[in-house]
Amino acid sequence: MQSKFLSKIYIIIFSAIFLVSFTCCPAAATGIRSDSRSARTVFKKKPVITPVWNENDLKRARSGDKNLAGANLRQTNLSGLKLTGVNLAGADLRRANLRNASITDAIAMGANFEGANMTGIKISNSDFYRAEFKRTCLRNSDIRNCEFMKADLAGADFSNAKLTDISAIKANAQNTIFCRAVVNQVSFDSAQMPGTDFKRAAIIRSIFKNAEMQNSILQAARISYSYFNRARMQNCRLHDSNIQFTSFTEAFLDSADIHHSALLKTGFSKAKMRNVNLSRSSGTGLNFSSTAMAGADLSGVRFITSYFGYAAMNGTNLTGANFLSRQKNSATPAQDTCSFHHADMRAAIFTRSYFAQKTNFFCAQVDKKYKQYLKQFHLYQSNTIKWSE
Repeated sequence: MQSKFLSKIYIIIFSAIFLVSFTCCPAAATGIRSDSRSARTVFKKKPVITPVWNENDLKRARSGDKNLAGANLRQTNLSGLKLTGVNLAGADLRRANLRNASITDAIAMGANFEGANMTGIKISNSDFYRAEFKRTCLRNSDIRNCEFMKADLAGADFSNAKLTDISAIKANAQNTIFCRAVVNQVSFDSAQMPGTDFKRAAIIRSIFKNAEMQNSILQAARISYSYFNRARMQNCRLHDSNIQFTSFTEAFLDSADIHHSALLKTGFSKAKMRNVNLSRSSGTGLNFSSTAMAGADLSGVRFITSYFGYAAMNGTNLTGANFLSRQKNSATPAQDTCSFHHADMRAAIFTRSYFAQKTNFFCAQVDKKYKQYLKQFHLYQSNTIKWSE
């Protein structure tokens, strides 16, 4: 009797366990592995990819519609497309593909080209006032007669580009790349350009007045007929460059590296050039009048017909420097001799330096220990030199 009672209890218990396991895990109850694909009861649907662009705007762009103001063309493929006389004001072209396209007579004020691929694009007679070009690729592009005033060009790549007759006044070109680009008649007046790379670029008749160019790279650049007046170029790298008929008047070039460069008819009047490196550079017709160049390195320079009147050259290194004249053994202080009149050359180093005869040292300040050494050059107005102890 007792055994029958226990067997009924066991049956009830096992039945309850079976029902619970069947309800919670049907696959386990049927002896099928729960991770088997055939036993899955819930299937994940593939996500529906919604395009980030507007299909209607894309169709209008490809069909030649002239009014694309505010259009959403983000991440679209517009490669090779010719956009002539189109209104792109406020349009969104972020990460769009405009490779080998052309934009002519366009209005693109406030348009966003951030991250777009514009390699090989041709742009002319267009207005990009306050447009966004952050991290945009414009390599091998040809851009002419365009307005980029207050545009954001930060991180854009203009390598090997041809830029002609462009206004980029007050533009943001921080860390922008212009390697091997031809920059002809471009105005970066008052632009923000720290860290900009002009390595091996050709800069012709361009304006960089009041530009912020700290830590920029102009290594091996060819610069001619350009203006860097009052530009802030501290710690810039201009070494191995060729600079002709260019003005750095009142520019800030403290600690800049201009060594091994060729300079012709270039003006640094009233510039701040403290601790600048000009070593092994050559130049003719240079103007350093009233320039602050304390601690500058002029070792091994070869300067002809250059002017240092009223320059602050205290502590300057002139070791092995050669200040020549076009006329050898000139009997009078000819106009083609270098001039250091009223220059402050206290604590300057004259070891193995050379001066053409009759070089003008009128009222210059020089350490007395070099009096005998400088006597051999028959300096003009040497009797007026202020010898410092």
